[in-house]
Amino acid sequence: ATGYSAAAAAAAAAAFRQPLLGAAGYPAGGFGEPWQALAAAGLAQTAARSEASSAGVLGMEASPPSKGSRAPGSGEAGGRRAGVPAAQTCAVSRSDGMAGRSAGSSGPDWFPEPGGSQSSAQAKKPSRGGFKPTHLEEMFASNAFVSNVYDIARDQAGCRMLQHKLDEGGQEIFSTIFSEVLIHAVELMMDPFGNYLCQKLMEMCSGQQLQHLLDKVCSSLVTISLNMHGARAVQKLIDVVRNTSHVRRLVVALEGAVVRLANDANGNHVVQRCLEALPQEAHFIFRAVAAEVVVVASDRHGCRIVQRCIEYARGHDRGLLVGAICRSSLPLVRDQFG
Repeated sequence: ATGYSAAAAAAAAAAFRQPLLGAAGYPAGGFGEPWQALAAAGLAQTAARSEASSAGVLGMEASPPSKGSRAPGSGEAGGRRAGVPAAQTCAVSRSDGMAGRSAGSSGPDWFPEPGGSQSSAQAKKPSRGGFKPTHLEEMFASNAFVSNVYDIARDQAGCRMLQHKLDEGGQEIFSTIFSEVLIHAVELMMDPFGNYLCQKLMEMCSGQQLQHLLDKVCSSLVTISLNMHGARAVQKLIDVVRNTSHVRRLVVALEGAVVRLANDANGNHVVQRCLEALPQEAHFIFRAVAAEVVVVASDRHGCRIVQRCIEYARGHDRGLLVGAICRSSLPLVRDQFG
């Protein structure tokens, strides 16, 4: 009924007359000759089906059996049991599958062709390239780095050399580097290496240059704060701005996203720095946390912010926080973080 010859059936019958099975479910005395005969019969039938498919005369008797009716030993596992090399069993199984597809079988393709969707999905993106040390030295020696500050700042060695150039060079070099960085300030503040150059520039820039920097990044300050590298640059910006007249601009840029920042793995550090460096301007944080105290306190990062708010709040701000916590005490005490 399945298309196997009488020889295969006889081999199967002989196989089932083997001695008792061992503890692992295999014949106690080894696989024996009947199992080898059964595997040989299965391989022979598979080869016959493959040849018939190539000739275009595959009949009903040679059609591949269903997945549940395969004879033991005809698959890859059976081939290994019979001592057939793995490469040979894979090749036979592949020809078996090809024959089934030629006959209109709807079974799955167990061997996807190389270059298909799986191969393209697994293709790795090209790694981020860098400058050779000799190339960097030549660029800095000839001042050719001036037109490549953005690319050099995103290179580990190049970023360090730019910082050394800021220390060694004069005001002209500083202005040149600052002007190039300002164009790409948002991207560089979130770059693994460029953020260090941005922090260096923040420490050295004048009030006018700091204003230009705020003009460039304030609209993207929340996005930068949510980035692992950008959060560090924003904390440095808070430290630099704290003693200037630009504090209010920083507050306006952050006050609409306090809850989002407080519950973020990176943004919560920005909120904490505001509490530490801007105590006189931290009212916007206390009000936002009190309004959403359950949302913030129930988060693994936000619960830390609530505790810091209680620590830094004074007078009316502390009363606002304590009152909000008391009104929501039941859901908070039931929460693992609240």
